[in-house]
Amino acid sequence: MRIIAGRFGGRRLAVPKAGVRPTTDRVKESMFAMLQARVDFDDADVLDLYAGSGNLGFEALSRGARRVVFVERSRDARDCIRSNADKLGVSDQVTIDPAAVSNYLARAVGGDARSSFDIALADPPYDEPIDTLPDLVAPLLRAGGTLAIEHESGMSFEDHPNVETYRDFGGTRVSFFHYQLRRP
Repeated sequence: MRIIAGRFGGRRLAVPKAGVRPTTDRVKESMFAMLQARVDFDDADVLDLYAGSGNLGFEALSRGARRVVFVERSRDARDCIRSNADKLGVSDQVTIDPAAVSNYLARAVGGDARSSFDIALADPPYDEPIDTLPDLVAPLLRAGGTLAIEHESGMSFEDHPNVETYRDFGGTRVSFFHYQLRRP
């Protein structure tokens, strides 16, 4: 797996031995092209949920993000994120939270001042129930914030009031949500 563009473009990332489904280069390249048409990565604060190897968050850092909070409960995956951050020299821009995503969101929405983001990225396991994820993430996004979720193409968020667009890649779909106003 590699970083597609930006200051780390072409650099390879380590991947945990098991338990992750890394985003393919094709999906990631398209996802970030669509994101860059909507948001400015320069100095953005990014939340990477179900982080795995940190693939999506490191791509955001490579494109100019200020910091990334990686949420990942697997110890092996967290070790991999730490290793990748060290290898790229961005450890000071990275926070790794060891919680399950549902626990992190419940705690962060409770008022943690560091929990305000411009961009949220999520690549959950396909068997993870995520139908409420856009509403759970919304309070953490600043006005104009964007959420991108990579999920199984059979699932649809088309009726969600904040869904902006989606793109299919075989059995994978990436849904984009835009939040004009910060939610209470």
